[in-house]
Amino acid sequence: AGNVAEPDQHGPNVTPGANPPTLHLDPQDASVNINQRSVHLHAFVSGVGGGIRVPGPPGASTPVPFWRVRWRTSGQKGTLGGGVTQTAWGQTYDMQYIATSPTLDQETGEIDKVWVELTTDMTSPNPTPMQTIECRVRGNLEVTYEVVPDNKTIGPGVAQNFQLVIKDRLGNIIPPGNGTEITWTGTGLNHGMLTGLRQETSTYTSNTTFNFPPPRVDRLDVKVDGVTTYQRRETHWEFRPLETPPIQLVTTITPETVRLERGTAKAFVTVKVDYTVALQPNSGKISAGATRQLNVVLTPPYDGPGLKYKYTNAAAQGTLNVTNGERTDTKQVVYTAKNFATGGTDQISVQVVSFVGGVELETLGTGQAAVEVDPWRPVACTPEQDFNGASWFTAYQIRMAKVTGATSYEVQVTKHDGAPYNRTFSGATSTNFRTVDQVLDGGSTWKINLDGGFNTIESAATSRWNLYVGYCNNTTGKYKVTGPP
Repeated sequence: AGNVAEPDQHGPNVTPGANPPTLHLDPQDASVNINQRSVHLHAFVSGVGGGIRVPGPPGASTPVPFWRVRWRTSGQKGTLGGGVTQTAWGQTYDMQYIATSPTLDQETGEIDKVWVELTTDMTSPNPTPMQTIECRVRGNLEVTYEVVPDNKTIGPGVAQNFQLVIKDRLGNIIPPGNGTEITWTGTGLNHGMLTGLRQETSTYTSNTTFNFPPPRVDRLDVKVDGVTTYQRRETHWEFRPLETPPIQLVTTITPETVRLERGTAKAFVTVKVDYTVALQPNSGKISAGATRQLNVVLTPPYDGPGLKYKYTNAAAQGTLNVTNGERTDTKQVVYTAKNFATGGTDQISVQVVSFVGGVELETLGTGQAAVEVDPWRPVACTPEQDFNGASWFTAYQIRMAKVTGATSYEVQVTKHDGAPYNRTFSGATSTNFRTVDQVLDGGSTWKINLDGGFNTIESAATSRWNLYVGYCNNTTGKYKVTGPP
């Protein structure tokens, strides 16, 4: 950093040199009183001159500081931030002085000093400072400016008044006085609007719909100026050939207004929306291997950017199509019951969070859904017919969808006449469709003919088909499978 000498391009040897960095402090004079006990101090370091470019060492990337600063205070009437009178050497360039004297309302003149020191010694634990700058703190701050309230949380569509309050050094409220101009501003208001911009009291009205995620914070600033109007008098000569004398001295008087800032204050308003989060449907039963779509519903609705969703599931009976516990953009997920679920209920929850700039800021709410998984799957019943050119075979048939990896199937059926039909099998027992009470391989299903018959007349075969349709309408059944865990 600093004033590096330009090399002589024609000389045989060049030795670059640099002036030390320069330390700055703002302010170097500060005032406090019982209403305003703190002072914000800011230090910064600057170089002198432009310098020359020199190659960096191999592998060098981000520059690192080559100076350190330390803060100290005399500590007669106060402390630095954190209650200390001296900090360690480091890279802290912003510091707060806080007057802690219980008799601050009686203090006048200089009450304390604050120093900031600089060193380029990066290794010694207690180096000798190469530069020191002093700030004098006085106890004679005559007037303070504040906004009441200075931090307020309101709901949507709410009008909130903010009042400028001016106090003398003893805490008495005083009027702005003549020749005072008040200006309220809301820099980049995103969540409401400000009215009454030239009055002691300004009104902030929050929005009812929003384009940004929580937390929704707006900053309000008020500035107090002293306004003075004076008459600016200008005199000049003018040539007027039609008048006597032709050269005349002309004087113009123009009103001029001068504004001098007396003080500023700020306030923050947070617009808080009480959201409810639902995961819908929030309950229900599905069979093993089946799926259930779950949707996040936010009330009141918010469709803007900046939201993430975190789903959690113990996964005892099924799984989600998102990573458990990780943030995702999707507010619609699919739950799939395990093929070999033993039966039970999974509690699924979703947490809706605001996520801006890579940081999780706030939780809007949590929703839950309970998915009950039945290990039994439904049995289908339908007639099936086969014609071999000479006769029809019509079957009263149940079907079970195959499950990959299953080692056995347990079937429980109540037939059309109320009779039970129970069976356990692990695979096909016949390849002959024109049989009854055999397990047949139907490709993606297993088939069992509970009854069947032959007909050589088509109309009779049709009548048998219709009979079995009635049977199936009065048949119920279920099956479950076993397999690897």
